[in-house]
Amino acid sequence: MTRSARIALIVVPLAFAALALTGCQPSDPVDDTPSDTSEPSESATPTEEPSGPAFSLPVDCGAIASQITLNQVFSGIDERDPADLVRPAPASASKLLTCSWFTGDTTGGDIIYYSAPAADSAAYLAVVEASGFVCTEALEGTRCDKTTPNSQFPVDTVETTFTRDDVWIYISMTNVDAAPLLPDMVATAWAA
Repeated sequence: MTRSARIALIVVPLAFAALALTGCQPSDPVDDTPSDTSEPSESATPTEEPSGPAFSLPVDCGAIASQITLNQVFSGIDERDPADLVRPAPASASKLLTCSWFTGDTTGGDIIYYSAPAADSAAYLAVVEASGFVCTEALEGTRCDKTTPNSQFPVDTVETTFTRDDVWIYISMTNVDAAPLLPDMVATAWAA
């Protein structure tokens, strides 16, 4: 076999192989853009739900509500030492702040802020309801009220408990119109 015949035997099969491979090429152009199948990068921050305002304990009894409300509710009533005042609260509650204003025995009120787990406060609502309080949802928490006439004088004592988050508040007011007090206390303690 001559040298040119041997070259023809090698070149012809290679040409067929090249033609066969060319026929396998896709007719559409190839998209070289990488597809994004990877996980999101760690730098991406998840969207967080906005949380409500957190409780901030007032620094003292003169800061539990606005000065306008305190003047309106306790006009002419002196602040006094609350001593070791104890009022209805869950067993796990710890006192944070105690306030008392009284003139004589029948005009004034007491306020206690407690820290208590929300679950314990929720369970304790059954105890206060059993003792005559009426509870309703209010101010993004639960408010319970009870009015008791004084046995010796023609005045009423209005007791209020309020629970929200891990806070339990007890309010007792005698012969005082304290209607604006709790809403202002809540707006002050849970300010945004």
